[in-house]
Amino acid sequence: MNYIVHLFLSEFDDGLVVGNFIGDDIKGKNYLQYSESIQKGILLHRNIDTFTDNHPIIRKSKTLLVSTYNHWSGVLIDIFFGHFLVLNWKKYSNETIKEFTERVHQVLLNSYLDLTPNAQQFLDYIIQYDRIMNFDKIKTVDEVLKSMAGRTNQVSNIENASQDLLFFYEELNQNFNLFLQELIQFTKNKILNHDF
Repeated sequence: MNYIVHLFLSEFDDGLVVGNFIGDDIKGKNYLQYSESIQKGILLHRNIDTFTDNHPIIRKSKTLLVSTYNHWSGVLIDIFFGHFLVLNWKKYSNETIKEFTERVHQVLLNSYLDLTPNAQQFLDYIIQYDRIMNFDKIKTVDEVLKSMAGRTNQVSNIENASQDLLFFYEELNQNFNLFLQELIQFTKNKILNHDF
């Protein structure tokens, strides 16, 4: 799932924010090197990804793209759903997107030395280009896709995927909103029950 969604699902817990942000970079039992609060964030990240990857709404959404983008369809759904979270932000948070962005930036900067080198570089990038605040704009999604395409040696065609986002916009937005309601409940239960 997209990093914006991971950060959103971390609620107001700094350890969950940090762990959820670095989760993709921490393999196997390497999470044990971190504080208990960050460990929970890393494990929550893994739980969110497992729930997402196995969800029928995600599989249904990927079928819209798989014939054109093959295995990249999952990556694209992650990016598109990050876009829809920011687009629909007021439905899901009492915190403004500006307040949220400033808060998570500060939490991550305060824990900069706990971030992996990859996560440090990514944080610098999202702050420099104000990616979270602007992710409701198709132009920003398009820039992200073109940047990703430029970093891969594979022929992926993802640099043109914003056209498919627009083509399937209403269906994907509807899928996102249905899925996010379930993902929020799943995550809240994990946090409430300390089930990591």
